[in-house]
Amino acid sequence: MAAKTLTGSDPVTDEHVRAAEQEAAEAEQLVQALEQRVIDGDEDVTPDQIASARELGRFAQLRTEATRRKAAKAKEAARLAAIAELADDVRAHDVDQEAIVAAVDEVDQALRKLIDLTGAHNERVAAWRVRCAELEVPASPCPDGGLSCPRYGGGVEVGGKQVNPIPAGSLVSAVVHRVGGAYPQIRHQGRQLDSLCPDFSTPGGPVDLRAAIRGTVQGGQA
Repeated sequence: MAAKTLTGSDPVTDEHVRAAEQEAAEAEQLVQALEQRVIDGDEDVTPDQIASARELGRFAQLRTEATRRKAAKAKEAARLAAIAELADDVRAHDVDQEAIVAAVDEVDQALRKLIDLTGAHNERVAAWRVRCAELEVPASPCPDGGLSCPRYGGGVEVGGKQVNPIPAGSLVSAVVHRVGGAYPQIRHQGRQLDSLCPDFSTPGGPVDLRAAIRGTVQGGQA
């Protein structure tokens, strides 16, 4: 098998190296075959044939080494060109940092607004429960629709209207969890966001956050 002929402008690849190695191996096999024929008593093989085969084998080895070196140089040239292209890409890159700052500010303000709104509501509900305890308001709903203070849920009830606290922390955690699940490439200290913040869920599955908020005040007259 003859190695591929290269011109000065041809890029030398691993395919060319394999072809040159194959040619060198075939040349070596020819020498071994001729020597074996002599050992087996074949008087038609001449010293010149063996010497010529050895010279061809040596020449093939030299060509193989040259091809390897050319391939290595070609790979290095390609690597350096790729580095230069990458460097140009980095130099040309720009990012709208102010837009990102504005987006972070919007998230910050939205979280503060959520905490302020829910905090005011939750503080009022907590104050009602303290007052209910002072006034010994019953925990069970009153048959006549009077005020009651259930043991569980953290809220109060009157006339069929239930007012419960809004779980702001669970809402924030759920939003981060769900956004993190949608964008797994976003990480903090190597961890995906959804692994840092648990979801707001029940045994039946994730909670509908809008329904959870709307359900904190239900029944009765607004």
